[in-house]
Amino acid sequence: MKYAVASVLIALAMATSASGELRNVTGFTEVQAQDHIVVEVRIGPQYAVEVTGPEANRIITRVERDQLKISERNRPWFGPDRRVNALVRVTAPALSSLAAAKGAMLTAFDIAADDMSLAAAMGGELRVNGTCHSLDVAAAMGGIVRAESFHCVNADISAAMGGEARVFATRTFDATAAMGGTVNIAGGAHGDTTAVMGGAVRIADGGKSDSSTAVMGGEVTHD
Repeated sequence: MKYAVASVLIALAMATSASGELRNVTGFTEVQAQDHIVVEVRIGPQYAVEVTGPEANRIITRVERDQLKISERNRPWFGPDRRVNALVRVTAPALSSLAAAKGAMLTAFDIAADDMSLAAAMGGELRVNGTCHSLDVAAAMGGIVRAESFHCVNADISAAMGGEARVFATRTFDATAAMGGTVNIAGGAHGDTTAVMGGAVRIADGGKSDSSTAVMGGEVTHD
């Protein structure tokens, strides 16, 4: 009998782990993820932060000044980086900023916003789809922002030190690429471009540069 009881307790524990942990965090309009953590973000009527996976207890979630911060607990300083075996699902009524850093992978689905800020740095990757009016994007130090499916009216974009930013703007843009950074602009908008020190700005869908500066190995091209 004791073995049967033990088996039931183990099964219950596994089921609880698989169902995830609901974190008591609310009141945020920004999401920042860092370390090698996978995060999914959606818009919904109520706040919800759920962490699932065998290493859910390694995930820290806290709110500071309207920002939900997601990071790894006791992240080792040395040794090879590895993906934390957990998934963080975030729901909020409205969002104005998303950021991924230090290897985090954040994907946001069906986002609708007036003003939105997107940032990726130090190997972080951010993917977004949806719509917005004004978009501000920064990609640096190997960070990647994939927002070509995030259809916005106006966009201000910068990419530096190997950062890559892909955006979609229908009216205006201001794009700067430096030190190996790359900016790709779809949507047919027009605006100002600056490419310096090996930076590259590529404009597609019939968009055009009103003012273009390309120096020290920088490049501005139109598809």
